[in-house]
Amino acid sequence: MQFGSILTVLTSALVALPATMASRIAQNTYSNINADYCYDDVVIEHGVFWCCFDTVLRFGGAFINHGSFYLFHDRRTGTLLNLGVVGCDYIENYGLMYFNSIHVGIQIDLMTSHVKNSGDFFFMGEDAYNSKIKMPGTWEITKTGSFNMYFDSRPQRGAVLGTVGTVFTNDGQICLRNAYIDSLVVKGKGCINIGEDSVFRYQSSTDIFPASQTIFLSSKTSMLFVGADRQYYAYTIAGWGNGNYIVHSYPIINYSYDTDVGVLTVDASQYNIKYRMKYNIGLGYDPELFELASMVPLGSDLGFYSKTNAGITYLGDVPASSTSSSGCKPCKDAPMFPPEPIE
Repeated sequence: MQFGSILTVLTSALVALPATMASRIAQNTYSNINADYCYDDVVIEHGVFWCCFDTVLRFGGAFINHGSFYLFHDRRTGTLLNLGVVGCDYIENYGLMYFNSIHVGIQIDLMTSHVKNSGDFFFMGEDAYNSKIKMPGTWEITKTGSFNMYFDSRPQRGAVLGTVGTVFTNDGQICLRNAYIDSLVVKGKGCINIGEDSVFRYQSSTDIFPASQTIFLSSKTSMLFVGADRQYYAYTIAGWGNGNYIVHSYPIINYSYDTDVGVLTVDASQYNIKYRMKYNIGLGYDPELFELASMVPLGSDLGFYSKTNAGITYLGDVPASSTSSSGCKPCKDAPMFPPEPIE
């Protein structure tokens, strides 16, 4: 990561804030290392940033960001293994919210009832093996919002978006790079861009994944993992090909491809439990290039059960007439850290 080299300079000019307060951040602010603050409400104004180092922030009210918020942890300089904005009533983001941890796994627990994101959320880390991000509550990504999770290598555990009874609404963009997201309920008309060496796992027992949501397998190492719950209409899948995978909880016993409408139908079964899933992958696929695969090389380190023939892949290139990803915006690069403070 590019931030460790400037950390010692930044911490020499930090601005400490009171331990308990309701605050408007109206000027560029750096908060102390190894601090544990408690706030009622916080509003970050337009055009300014608030940078926090090795800090856990605890809130009793709202967190509203119109500017930029950075939360950064470096194990070499800090003692905390967790970063987080926890215990907040709700979060509204219209600017940039950025969480980064280097030389240690990122551990975040956003204990808030609701997140509305019309800006950009970034979660980044180096030590993916020890990383875990938990975000309970109701999420809303608007058309202008993006949720970006980037690691140096795929984590063993990942983000949990939503809890039982809550809804994750994505009308914007989700981008994954070396990341793993586990989601319970998804609504909306946005795009989920599953990038290199990334997994999106969907296993709702009560809700149907909306056909209006595009799942974009944008890399040859992308993976969609779906559970054993029946879908009454097809998932919308773009980018299936070049060896990426659609994976199921149970072994696949049969599959068929409708060359007229571009829908892949998969039947899976185990212990006399059968279910059928459909995927709108688009036209132009050659069924001779479909291949079943075991889940062992696909992600057993993520807690997936090893099932023979539970995954299906396409060995050819993505056909030109396949489902379009034109509704998906390009994933954004990680932002640069703010400039060094002037002493």
